[in-house]
Amino acid sequence: MQYFQKLIQKDLGFTHSLDTPIASHDPANIWALHHGKSKSTHDPSLVFHFDGSKPGSTSSQAALAKSCLQRLKTLRHPDVLKYIASVEGPDGTIYVATEPATPLATILADASSPLDRETVLWGLYTTARALGFLHDSSLIHGRLNPATVFVTPQGDWKLAGFECVTAHSSAASLTQHAAQLQRHEYQSPEFARGNWSGIASGAPGAVDSWALGCLMYEAHAGSLTSPDQLQNISALPKQILSAYQKLLASNASNRAPAGQLPNHPYFQKSKFVELNMFVENLALKGQLEREAFLGKLSTIMDRLPDGFCTFKVLPMLSQSLETGAGAVAAFACIVKMADRLSEHDFANIVVKKYAVGWYGNHGLDRNLKVQLYSKLDLFSKHFDDNALNTVLFPAMCASFQDMQAPALRDGAVKAVLSICNRLTDKNLNSVLMSHFARLQVDPEPAIRTNTTVCLGKLAPQLSQAARNKVLAAAFLRSLKDPFPHARAAGVNAILITTDTYSVKDIATRLLPAIIPLLIDKSGDVRQLAFKVVAEFQSTLTRNHEEMSRTEESSSANHAQNKETSGFKSGSASLGSGWGLSSFSSMTAALLNKSDTPAQSSSTSTGISSEDFKRGRPTAAVTSNGKPPAMVKAPTAMSSDTWGSTNGGGNAGSNVSAPAAFAPTPLTAQSLGSAMNTFSDFNDAGNELPEDDDDDGWGDMDIKPAAGTKPIDEEDLFVSMMGNPTSKPKAVPGGIPRSGSNTSSASGSMAGGGDLWNLAPPMVSKPKPRPPTTRTTASGMGLNSTSSRRNKKSTGDDWEALLGGTGSTKRKPVSRGAR
Repeated sequence: MQYFQKLIQKDLGFTHSLDTPIASHDPANIWALHHGKSKSTHDPSLVFHFDGSKPGSTSSQAALAKSCLQRLKTLRHPDVLKYIASVEGPDGTIYVATEPATPLATILADASSPLDRETVLWGLYTTARALGFLHDSSLIHGRLNPATVFVTPQGDWKLAGFECVTAHSSAASLTQHAAQLQRHEYQSPEFARGNWSGIASGAPGAVDSWALGCLMYEAHAGSLTSPDQLQNISALPKQILSAYQKLLASNASNRAPAGQLPNHPYFQKSKFVELNMFVENLALKGQLEREAFLGKLSTIMDRLPDGFCTFKVLPMLSQSLETGAGAVAAFACIVKMADRLSEHDFANIVVKKYAVGWYGNHGLDRNLKVQLYSKLDLFSKHFDDNALNTVLFPAMCASFQDMQAPALRDGAVKAVLSICNRLTDKNLNSVLMSHFARLQVDPEPAIRTNTTVCLGKLAPQLSQAARNKVLAAAFLRSLKDPFPHARAAGVNAILITTDTYSVKDIATRLLPAIIPLLIDKSGDVRQLAFKVVAEFQSTLTRNHEEMSRTEESSSANHAQNKETSGFKSGSASLGSGWGLSSFSSMTAALLNKSDTPAQSSSTSTGISSEDFKRGRPTAAVTSNGKPPAMVKAPTAMSSDTWGSTNGGGNAGSNVSAPAAFAPTPLTAQSLGSAMNTFSDFNDAGNELPEDDDDDGWGDMDIKPAAGTKPIDEEDLFVSMMGNPTSKPKAVPGGIPRSGSNTSSASGSMAGGGDLWNLAPPMVSKPKPRPPTTRTTASGMGLNSTSSRRNKKSTGDDWEALLGGTGSTKRKPVSRGAR
């Protein structure tokens, strides 16, 4: 049947669809009632349907239906059911759409208990006003009963059922139809007798006044099945008995007009009636009156009917929010409604219809926005994802940037947590994080603190890329905040997000930043810092154990592979260290082209420039207990590099060579003696960078002391030997007093010390610089340009530092006493 009804509606062009039917309990049985819905706006409605093609339909019923439709169109009053749209078919079918409402008869039939007295009081008030409107127009309704009174969702009673409405002067025309359409219990005595002439000559509203008295009784008692029940007044309030008796006077001329009932003191003193009247006339009230009213409304919200709060007060409150008149008090009333309504009703009526517009309205008062954000969790769960990401979130981003209202920024930051799990990937990981980056440097310390707290709680929701990029950087920034609570929030955020960091970040970034907070001025910060350090220590300990197990496994595999490949002995030989390797290679060079052991053992040598530039040490003492003298290298190649006296060697040298340099094969004792000679050299550092030089020493870098300028290669001796401009007090014996290559040495040895016993400086390889001509250092006799040229030609730093090449000849000097 509904399928055919929809087809007919489509053909007739009716703008409303029919949903579930409604039981009307109307004895006239003219209209079929349905819940309806607008096809364009989906707003609910009430649809009256008269089917002229159904069996039993008469022409008189069609005429009554058309008469009712005509009255609905023309009678415009707040207490008359509001007409919306209608359509008539060629077969007499009529569809009429009105505001959504339910027949009072249906409510009374379904109610398990009598209606609330305040609700009934306001309903009778509005019904009496509607009847007074008709009577002032000299019209008689003729069939007032619960089936022709409709209750709107707001709780208002609206008058309908205008099939028998006639002018007072034409009251005789009621005879054919009114007796059939009106319920027997609601017919006045003259109406029941058919005294139409008396009705026409009497008061215009006498018939309707009687029906209003019957309606008053049934609304309070719950039902009326016989006129005799009207004498039982126990169900009625005592304050209204006088009005009830005047409405049911036996003499029609003595009945009180229905339109005068609202003036009764019982209605005038009713707070609920006063409240409804104020809401209806709210547009005429001043701002002070509105704010005072809204302030009192929140205290009585719990005693008001649900329909009144939802459908009458809520639109008024929404209007107050938009205009700003008492907005905060209005919002407090709205929050209380959440406890009264079901989740479904609150979502469909409050949130979808009003709340989405509130949060998307950028022109609302800032104080109201703060209140809205504080209760966002109450509304956001009923937002659909599209509205949340396209309406609510952009408005929230605008609040982040409102520098005139710190409370608004703070409220928006804290409200993010209620919607973060429903934001799109772009809004959460990109847009929101960019706003939080600025909020972390907000002028207000509370906002910085709350931003860090929110970041810590948002961490599980962020993508892996966003966590890697944002979390560590944000929390490290908060650790430097001057506000103690902001630092505490940063440390706590690191603590709850420990699992998101790599071991490298923990060891190199986070832990070094946390350590200073162990002595922070704030006790809370220190306490949290110790917890983080303990947690990081546990994490790093586990990582260390895992690395140790991996290393042991790798070492075992490596040893097994070497043993299999026959490299076991080679590996053992490498364990002797770099000092012995260097000594062995140097010894081999020294013993090359040497004379007989007897000759070498009986001779004593000094150190030539070629030897010195290669880093060889001087002998501790000569055979006669005196320090050796530095001698000039022979101009011609001889069979004895060091020169010998026994056997026709160098006549200028008369000291014996140390045992370390003897050409005889090395024994364990001689090796130990040689190593003692090199002990000072080996202490110069055991991790010098490797070099390709044959002697194995490589280039040495200078690290200047704190507060001094860097020293380049040309000033190396200045660093090693002391200030070249300072004049020494004494010159030790055995050191040449003249020559460009010896003046610096004299300055260093002024205290009688040994050059090789000096503590070696920390060195660093200098960066190459473009060649420039520099002034010769005082006491050095060096030219920077020539030294660099010589260095490039020979590749030996020592030679450049000594100011000459390997071919430079030096005059022998005699040994002097210390």
